[in-house]
Amino acid sequence: MSNYQTTGELLILQHYTYLYSALSILDEGYFRPCYDSPLAGDSGLNCFISDRPKNLRQEISSKEARIDFVWTGPVEENGLKLNLPYPKDVLIYQGNWRSVVPFGSSCHLRLAGILAEDDVWKSTWSKNSRWPWLFPRIRIDDFRQSINLACSKRPSIVVGRVND
Repeated sequence: MSNYQTTGELLILQHYTYLYSALSILDEGYFRPCYDSPLAGDSGLNCFISDRPKNLRQEISSKEARIDFVWTGPVEENGLKLNLPYPKDVLIYQGNWRSVVPFGSSCHLRLAGILAEDDVWKSTWSKNSRWPWLFPRIRIDDFRQSINLACSKRPSIVVGRVND
């Protein structure tokens, strides 16, 4: 891994998705990419590095919620020139287009929080069979706080399931 830069800094990664999908990642501890072949460019967690330029005008399947992750591992800064399959447990930076945490990565990635508008929280919450009993009893701010506390306690997120 000595070929990759490790800055020693924590990077905040941002992934846009549906709120229900974000809650599933929190609940299950893994992110399931659209493609599970390491030879597919999208076989990983597509994200942006928070403090770097990003193209949010490109097609993103949903901007309903944003998941913030903390990345503590190495970064390949020249990711556009990298051949597939991408190395596991290395963040692949591809400019303002995206960054990728490759399929099979199992360390260096932790949840930091889930952000969504109040109406999205309420809609997802009231339709979700896991929590409907909470809806009339708890304030949305308390629910959001408890979700983000749960994010801070979740160990590393796996990109793709181990048994996939």
